[in-house]
Amino acid sequence: MHSVIAGKIAAHPALVAQKVLPTIRRFKRIHAGTGTVRLLEEWERAAKAGAEALIQLCVAPTQKSQQLRQTSPLTGILTAAERKAVYDAFPA
Repeated sequence: MHSVIAGKIAAHPALVAQKVLPTIRRFKRIHAGTGTVRLLEEWERAAKAGAEALIQLCVAPTQKSQQLRQTSPLTGILTAAERKAVYDAFPA
């Protein structure tokens, strides 16, 4: 899923400011006082560094990146049809 998201961000870097950063701010309010905020702050640092840094976080095979993807603020990047296409690509 995140590799598809990375591709969309690469094609449309303005999505970082339009969707990613507002989503991170909203999630930080929702999860205030929890450990999730620390993870969201890491996403925020990557997003503020630019699309390329965010893309690297989306596709890096490191344990830290995998952990961060469990608390991903990027769910709104793909449309419902795009998410369905990703799910449909995998056998049931």
